[in-house]
Amino acid sequence: MSYRNTYLAIILILASILVFWHIGIHDAQEWDEARNAINASEMLHNGNYLNLYFEHRPDTWNAKPPLMIWLIVACYKLFGQNELALRLPAALSTLGFFVYFFRLISNIDSAKTAFFSCLVLLSCKAVIGFHVGIGGDFDALLLFLLTASAYYFVCFIDNENKNNLYLAALFTGLAFYTKGPAGLVYLPSFLLYALYRQKLKWMIANYATWISLLIMLAIAGSWIVMQAFYGIKTVSTDTHYGTSNSLQVLFWHDLVRRFTDTGFEHEKHARDYLFFFTTMDARLNLWNYIFYLVAASGLWMAYKRRLNIFSALKQHTTIVFCAIMIFPLALVLSLAANQHDWYLAPVWGFVAYIIVRGILYWSNKWKPVLYLSGVLFLFVFCRHFYYIHTLSTSLHTQIQANKQILQSGDKIVYFGQPYQNILTYLYWMDKETVRIDALGQAKAYTGQVIVLYKETMTESMQILIEPITVIDGMQIGRIK
Repeated sequence: MSYRNTYLAIILILASILVFWHIGIHDAQEWDEARNAINASEMLHNGNYLNLYFEHRPDTWNAKPPLMIWLIVACYKLFGQNELALRLPAALSTLGFFVYFFRLISNIDSAKTAFFSCLVLLSCKAVIGFHVGIGGDFDALLLFLLTASAYYFVCFIDNENKNNLYLAALFTGLAFYTKGPAGLVYLPSFLLYALYRQKLKWMIANYATWISLLIMLAIAGSWIVMQAFYGIKTVSTDTHYGTSNSLQVLFWHDLVRRFTDTGFEHEKHARDYLFFFTTMDARLNLWNYIFYLVAASGLWMAYKRRLNIFSALKQHTTIVFCAIMIFPLALVLSLAANQHDWYLAPVWGFVAYIIVRGILYWSNKWKPVLYLSGVLFLFVFCRHFYYIHTLSTSLHTQIQANKQILQSGDKIVYFGQPYQNILTYLYWMDKETVRIDALGQAKAYTGQVIVLYKETMTESMQILIEPITVIDGMQIGRIK
């Protein structure tokens, strides 16, 4: 077995340990993961594979294309409705990311540099962290597809093989099917890289470029066309954003308003113009500081060679490529009105590469740098594993302990809307769920289990409801 295959095998073994450790027992997370779980449960039962539903009605908050939900539904059918099935597509996507990222860095540099870059990513929350590799969210699948598209695009530019460009278009189209316009975030970087390699004119004149563009548009456009003709139309006064269809939500609210309206997510807040740096601090652990040292030394050397800067740029193609892959998205998100740290997941691999290149450069001048970096890796990797190991399992444990109670009736009634992660577990009971918004409605469900917020359970309500237990702030009772 070659060193390249050995390196990749080690990376996949370590990644598998991290993504599959406690994958089936740590709690379903509130908001996106729980929402995806419920969307998939609805789809599994109603058979509508085009429109997303929430609480048995069209989902007017989540309007993303359904590729991730389809994958979760497939896992539900294979493994039942549980945390493992919910997270398996994201877990496998994370492994897929490491395969393509390793291949990408190996091609532009070396297998050893790719190996060390992957080790940096494995030892922090950049990839295997909240909302990306941990949990049933969209971003792990998005990251895998984007990285695959980057790999094939670089192969096309460097080797001029048109089949690689077709594959880049295919994966970009699938990335759109995962998270809508977010699947197109690498396109500006692709154009800049072609320009840097002095192949932009050649690429524009190449018929394969236009065929690839058609492939990408056909995939993305198929979703738009299906929604236009077969998407459920809703009454705007009864929707989350006051819209009448999912396309309005996806392109206006999820894209335009999210990036321009500081009050989009209920609470008005100021833009963080240092978003890239604050997020790097949260996601890269101590590697964050190594990046600053590497960047500072690189800028100093660039200053010393300022009269020959263009020749220096030509000599450091891989560094320039990574900067090109980082800068457009980092700039846009630093100016955006609404910012979440997982939005920057597509850039951390290239940041890790720059860190590794700096470490290898200085280790050639002073050997202890490599050993100190190894000690740092062991420390942060163990710390990261501990973080994954200690993810909360409290809700999962409580649900399992009270599963017999929750499944004891024909239906599960809930008063108002509980936390979405609680609602996820109610859906997984495979019982009919019924929402009531007035206590008087409970009389129609005598003998059934009811779930409501604990603070809602007043003494007067105990005339109608017999309390049984409390799960994570939610009162479980039985309607008398």
